[in-house]
Amino acid sequence: MDKIEYNDFIMNNLETFVVLTSDIIDSRNTNCENKNWIGQLNILNKEIHEKYSKVCLTPFSLSRGDEIQAVFHTHVSIPIIIKLLRYHLLPFRIRIGVGFGKINQNNNQSIKNSWDLTGTAFFNSRESMEMIKKKKEQSTFFKSNDIQFDEIVNGFYLLVDTIEKKWTKKQWEAVYLYENEGTFLKASKKNNTTPQNISLTSQRANYFEIKKTEELIGRLICLYISNKNDCKSTYQTNMFDICNIKQK
Repeated sequence: MDKIEYNDFIMNNLETFVVLTSDIIDSRNTNCENKNWIGQLNILNKEIHEKYSKVCLTPFSLSRGDEIQAVFHTHVSIPIIIKLLRYHLLPFRIRIGVGFGKINQNNNQSIKNSWDLTGTAFFNSRESMEMIKKKKEQSTFFKSNDIQFDEIVNGFYLLVDTIEKKWTKKQWEAVYLYENEGTFLKASKKNNTTPQNISLTSQRANYFEIKKTEELIGRLICLYISNKNDCKSTYQTNMFDICNIKQK
């Protein structure tokens, strides 16, 4: 087997999970006392449950004031979930620390809240948050136990963050509707506009370039896990052989 079928690729194992930790940038000078954004978080959790129920181990939950966190199985959809998190928490600008690793849990423990758990994935996610605060040029950061993987993915996300932070509310809305509906025509009907308007708005946001980058990052995540679980000899791949990964 020399190619990975990655669209349904889930490493639902005891080894590697993904922890997303996020907080609001400059929360002291932002109206975070208005708890309307917590309602937005509930909408986000509902959408993730509907679309990615097999991937989500815990929903996003609030702790430490403005900090939210969730745990996921390792999956190619992680970049899409990151974008959904940013969209649903608009107009707030957020930092997102992504950590890969183990989680420590009692076999008899019912997992409902990420804040009740610990493990390498949480430490790496926390370290990612600290790196964002230090570097400041990007607002998404990945940390695993593979330096090569981290450097490549964080390089991609530096570009993604640079583009997305310039998106207007109108651009975010057009991108979200198009991804949800699948065509410009269906998206335009949801927004009382024209297909041409949705298309032009998406193009001006460099959405299609972002989407290709997210797909590439998803494949890299798949490849990282396959290599990590000693599958390299089977798949005959390395971090730069991503063109050999076959998409369904």
